[in-house]
Amino acid sequence: MKALVKPKFPSPSGMVEAPLKALLVDSWYDSYLGVVVLVRVRDGILRKGQRVRFMSSGMTRQVGKRVWDFHPKRGGCG
Repeated sequence: MKALVKPKFPSPSGMVEAPLKALLVDSWYDSYLGVVVLVRVRDGILRKGQRVRFMSSGMTRQVGKRVWDFHPKRGGCG
């Protein structure tokens, strides 16, 4: 039975206990929410109010009031 049920994507390999490691994918400004940043978390956990450091510039910023999972709406093709 296991041979018939084959996952399309590999399981996440990140470690929750490890320090935060995330990749900034996109960012934009929303007139209601302010700056919205889309990241892919590899290791650790991202929490509101947490301070994060950008490796490219060395700047640190505080995570805003909202942190949520991003799930695109599913739609039909055609």
